[in-house]
Amino acid sequence: MKLSDINDIDSVLGESFSNGGLVLDQSDLGESFFDLKTGLAGALFQKFVNYNQKLSLLLNDTSIYGDRFAELALEHRDHPNVRFFDTKEDAQNWISH
Repeated sequence: MKLSDINDIDSVLGESFSNGGLVLDQSDLGESFFDLKTGLAGALFQKFVNYNQKLSLLLNDTSIYGDRFAELALEHRDHPNVRFFDTKEDAQNWISH
């Protein structure tokens, strides 16, 4: 699953519906996702909230994408639909519960 631009969001959401949630790691996310000015991350998050789907984002070091992105990740550590995780195991466990 690859999220490169806003046109990929519906496919990503569909994958989530098929699997009862979705785990995306750094390799699944295009550069525009990490540039908050593009609005891609916000649009993706809003879709998952609107459709009450779970999205786990597996990123070991969010600070490499800048302070604003690191703050966004921190704010989503306890979000009901979109969360950032350090390990695949934690990401998958949250999706399954």
